[in-house]
Amino acid sequence: MRKFALILLSTLLVTSCSYSSSTAATETPTYPSATSTVSLEVQTPSVSYRPGSWTYRTPYRWSHNGFPYESEHFIVYADSAREGEKKQFAEEAEKSLAFILDFLHIADEELRYPPVQKKLEIFGSTKHLNEFGGGYAYYGGFLFTYNERDYRISETFSPYSFLFGPLFTHEITHDVGFLLMGYSSHDNLLVTTWFDEGLATYVSKDDPYWISSLSQLNSLRQSLADIPGRGNPILISRWDDIPYQYFSDEMMNKLYALFELAVRYLADTYGVQKCKWIYLDARAGMTFEEAFEDQYGMSPTEYQNSFFTLMEDYLP
Repeated sequence: MRKFALILLSTLLVTSCSYSSSTAATETPTYPSATSTVSLEVQTPSVSYRPGSWTYRTPYRWSHNGFPYESEHFIVYADSAREGEKKQFAEEAEKSLAFILDFLHIADEELRYPPVQKKLEIFGSTKHLNEFGGGYAYYGGFLFTYNERDYRISETFSPYSFLFGPLFTHEITHDVGFLLMGYSSHDNLLVTTWFDEGLATYVSKDDPYWISSLSQLNSLRQSLADIPGRGNPILISRWDDIPYQYFSDEMMNKLYALFELAVRYLADTYGVQKCKWIYLDARAGMTFEEAFEDQYGMSPTEYQNSFFTLMEDYLP
């Protein structure tokens, strides 16, 4: 989940790209065009003040305006958005979900939705920017905040602008991980922070510090020398591994870049389809350590200890 420094990190429940051509199983994300269409099964909007699933699965009790908008896989709620805007959010979400399922080789029947919930729920808020900026994924959907004035400056909707493209894809990747497991990993961290956030960033390509060279990695590593983990992403299994006083927007972006690199290497070397099996193994009862060794033939500790040596051969 993408959040920025204005939210207290203690409340987190955690939630341009370059690929090496020398590895065995490289796959490059290719996003749908801005003009591509998505088949929507739209229902006539009706007044409904039923509380959204976020009110009992997240710390946020935000109320919506009573006019949800439904598409094939999503119900879109908002506190001020007009009908056309909610339709655009639904279209964006449908495109992102279709891309993620295709890219990670996931079939619909592998997903387990929460009880009595057949669609993912999205809440777009313009009234809670003071609580966090960005997105917050949970088992069953995601919340995001946006500035209504900035959104309406453009007369045409840009599906893959920063806000509605990478952000949606990042958060829905988290949602897909939850659906693969059939429940949330927030409480027991069945999938560790570096892998879960790394996968979402790898799929969405949404980090400004995207690492494309060894010199860039070394520079980033040096800038994090005084931070717990010292630039080794595998040491960050949960956000609590980093004391709150170290958090800032810049440091978060650097960590996300390292998480992404760690997952990108695994996807390029072993095949991107193995990423989904980390979550399916967790559903089957494996710990993260067991699932990781099952898929990659090494333990997370072995990956941690050899990380920078592996990157020397991987990055140009």
